[in-house]
Amino acid sequence: MTLLSLEQKGLFVFMDQWKNRRKRKQQRFCKEQSDREFLRQVAEAKQNLQIARDNFNYVTNDSMLEYYIYLIKAEETKLNYYLSLAKQEQRENAECFAQIFDYNA
Repeated sequence: MTLLSLEQKGLFVFMDQWKNRRKRKQQRFCKEQSDREFLRQVAEAKQNLQIARDNFNYVTNDSMLEYYIYLIKAEETKLNYYLSLAKQEQRENAECFAQIFDYNA
């Protein structure tokens, strides 16, 4: 082998390592974005559930009472779905579970 081919080989190895590091960094960034979006959806569902419960407490009309019962059940189902998603994906982010269950991690 010539000196030039060794230098080229070293350059290719360096470039491969650089590409692999960049790919891992992008994957971590995508996972972090996904986690943030997941937490945003959980927070939104919890807020909607709290609003529905508050409105349920002040309703006097029977048809609106049924509507809020339905809405509360829908938001509870959504939160249960998010919990099962977190368990399935084995999210290691304790913040996910803390937000779902209202306790500090």
